[in-house]
Amino acid sequence: MNKIDRFIYFESIVCTKKSTHWTYLIVLCVMVFLPFLLTTDSASVDIAGLKIPEICWSKRIFNFSCPGCGLTRSFVLITQGQFYAAFEMHKLGLIIYLFCVSQIFFRIYCLKNPGKDLGKFLPYTFSFIITGILIGLFVIWLCSFI
Repeated sequence: MNKIDRFIYFESIVCTKKSTHWTYLIVLCVMVFLPFLLTTDSASVDIAGLKIPEICWSKRIFNFSCPGCGLTRSFVLITQGQFYAAFEMHKLGLIIYLFCVSQIFFRIYCLKNPGKDLGKFLPYTFSFIITGILIGLFVIWLCSFI
């Protein structure tokens, strides 16, 4: 095995830890389904008419947006079917939302099939997608300063 193969080598994923899958499933369900209960304008998010305070510490302390600023509003707009507005709010909002939805199905599959060996393809795929999302967040954030 050469150096590159050792660097990108993944073991097979086996669906074993139920508590991990349940934790991810609960968090992902909140991220995917809570936006259906929210409303938004360009500056804030409301739930049942109550404005949710801004939680971005970067914006509060340093007065500039972080790479994730706008994702909540983007998720809300996606659930309202306003895909272009969601894209304008955050360029990667739809991609991240769809990734979260796919993870819900993956976690349910793992909970229904404990001990199932999923092979090496999924670790490569998830790693590639997550790396792409993180790089995309960073690049979009840097471009916002230009």
